[in-house]
Amino acid sequence: MNDFLSKFSPREKTIVTFAAISLLGLLVHALIIEPYNQKRLELNEALEQGKIDLLWMQSAVVRLPQNNGITKASIFEGSLANLIDKEVRSQDLNSFLAQMTPINNDEIRIRYKNINFNRLLNFIAQVNSQGLKVKDLRINATDKVADVDCSLVLEKNS
Repeated sequence: MNDFLSKFSPREKTIVTFAAISLLGLLVHALIIEPYNQKRLELNEALEQGKIDLLWMQSAVVRLPQNNGITKASIFEGSLANLIDKEVRSQDLNSFLAQMTPINNDEIRIRYKNINFNRLLNFIAQVNSQGLKVKDLRINATDKVADVDCSLVLEKNS
């Protein structure tokens, strides 16, 4: 490197040094600082969206029926699949039902696609009143504001 710089006059050496320092500063900014700021901005936006979603979910929970800690015994006869099928048809949710899989005699997995969140809550409340409880619930947002994709496992109350 010294051989390279020895060819230049002191003024040119100063210019090359400042150019190298400037280039190093631009590289640090472009490769470290700017991606960091971009990622931080994306995370802040995701956090704000999460807060909005949480407030919306909390307002939806208020509308859920309360059972005051009283659990009903299983009041239906027959298979879980028959009960779920009856409830899906009675609430006109056939077009949203993607899959219904019995796990064992006391559990069943149901998957809904693009179902309105409020209709999903009504379905859960109805099957809960018939002696089923939610064992596992996974909800994912969709492109439409009030619609969700859902996977839930229901089991008979013991």
